[in-house]
Amino acid sequence: NYLGLPGITGADLARKYKEHAIKEGVEIIDDEILNLWLEEGLFQGMGRNELFQAKAVIIATGTPQKPSISGEEELVGKGVSYCATCDGMFFRDKKVFFLSELVEGEKEANFLADLCEKVYYLPRYKGKYTDLDPRIELISG
Repeated sequence: NYLGLPGITGADLARKYKEHAIKEGVEIIDDEILNLWLEEGLFQGMGRNELFQAKAVIIATGTPQKPSISGEEELVGKGVSYCATCDGMFFRDKKVFFLSELVEGEKEANFLADLCEKVYYLPRYKGKYTDLDPRIELISG
């Protein structure tokens, strides 16, 4: 649920935001920025087939992926969360498992290491995991 709007899921809220943006004339482009740099005061973002320019960049780290573990969907909001920075305080001084599909999850896990009693990191990607805080226990295999 989105804070302040009980009963609405993140996916529903995102859909409403998108509908509102389209209604206001915002052009929605389905692309992925593969490289980002600053040049002459403008951010340059290389997409799959196009270069984009902007004065500002908003990094949204959410994921549209559907639940991938049996029972996960039923436990969202009851101990299962998708945003360490949004929901991390709910897990202060507790032991948590952090499952990540992408290497970027290491930064989120490091954030939790400052809040939680113990963080167990379960990567679902191949990597070296060199950016993990030493307090985090890596569970691989």
